[in-house]
Amino acid sequence: MVHLPSGRRGAVLAAASAAVLCLGALATFGPDGGTDPGYLAVGPAGPTGTAAATGNVPPDGSVEWVPLDGGPASGGPGASASASASASVRSPGGTPRAQGRASASASAPEASPSPSPSRSPSSSPAPARLAVGGLTRAASDDRWCEYVTVTFTNTGGQPATTGTVTFGTHIIGLLGIDWATVETDEAVPVPVEGGAKKEKTWEICVDAWRVPLGMHVETQDVRLS
Repeated sequence: MVHLPSGRRGAVLAAASAAVLCLGALATFGPDGGTDPGYLAVGPAGPTGTAAATGNVPPDGSVEWVPLDGGPASGGPGASASASASASVRSPGGTPRAQGRASASASAPEASPSPSPSRSPSSSPAPARLAVGGLTRAASDDRWCEYVTVTFTNTGGQPATTGTVTFGTHIIGLLGIDWATVETDEAVPVPVEGGAKKEKTWEICVDAWRVPLGMHVETQDVRLS
């Protein structure tokens, strides 16, 4: 408790003390009645060398905000802008959404159609290829005739449908001399299927006057045409 002197001097001192208290309250709470969040500006009120500011004068240098005891801490405009930008580009999972969609579309390339296997042209069977062989002879009742058997073989893929076989019959004398050769044509026993064999026997004869008594015939030659 402060004791003030009585009289006129005491009244003057009391008025001065009250004025100091009012100025201190205004400086602490501000002109808006204490609605400011509790910051106090430290530094000059206006540009250096000018008179006291009569209105709102923007600072020409940096302003340092010092929180009072119990005031809420703030990260400043830079921190809030950084947090806002980070929140706008991040999805709830922490991965950018645009990048996720691009990765999904890139990881599923379009499947190219597989080429159809080429088909080789079907090979046609080889043409007929007929051969004759295996000639055997047997005696007949007439000396100017004999039985001849041959075998036809088709080594091709297609059946043989036509052909002529020619026999060469030799006239042999009493002393083994070959006096002449007579040819006889016969038709091939068709068809002969591809890869198959067929056997045929003919009685081959020449003119009787060509084979006098004591002579005989021998069919030694055979060919196809």
